[in-house]
Amino acid sequence: MAQPIFFERPALSTLADIAALTKANLVDASRAGQKVTGLASLDEAGPMHLTFFDNLKYAAQLASTKAGACLVSARFEASVPAHVAVLRAAQPFREFVKVARQFHGDALRPQSWVGNAGIAESAVIDPTAHLEDGVIVDPLAVIGPHVEIGAGTVIGAGAVIGADVKIGRDCNVGARTAIQRSRPSSWARSSDVGGRPARTAMSRSLRMTRSAISSTAPI
Repeated sequence: MAQPIFFERPALSTLADIAALTKANLVDASRAGQKVTGLASLDEAGPMHLTFFDNLKYAAQLASTKAGACLVSARFEASVPAHVAVLRAAQPFREFVKVARQFHGDALRPQSWVGNAGIAESAVIDPTAHLEDGVIVDPLAVIGPHVEIGAGTVIGAGAVIGADVKIGRDCNVGARTAIQRSRPSSWARSSDVGGRPARTAMSRSLRMTRSAISSTAPI
């Protein structure tokens, strides 16, 4: 997340804003106005980044981090270097995910690769196919008979969706992908697919948010 090329740059936030969003306790209230411009892992963070720590496996990275602020539990608070502002939270990773969703909400929903906002004129859609509101179909895509596609899904340019295929909501079918049969129900929503034939790869943002409940590994 420290690489701005992959995400829209978020609006400037302060530690007070982040504390309010996450309900974390900013230990040094005098740093409430400190600016945060992005998120990063312990080893990649700079002075204007927020990071998190909740696993002793990464204690060495915490000790050497250049981050400006860190979400951390009371258990590990004393290990945070003096130059890093402490945001005390019971579940640091979960709160880090909350901030990520706020900063990079655009990354949670698939987008057209060509800036399309609806059904391209050159797309071929069988009249028996059912597309919910908000589906984006890029140029030259082909959607076969009795296909069902959920709201918010993007069908990439030149993709071919075979007869009777069902695709859930907020999915991203890559350009020139061919899908000949429905995907397993566990992949039916909020997934990225690509290749010929298509393979499913859950988006990084979705993995991050779904793993927030139990994962303690750094992003």
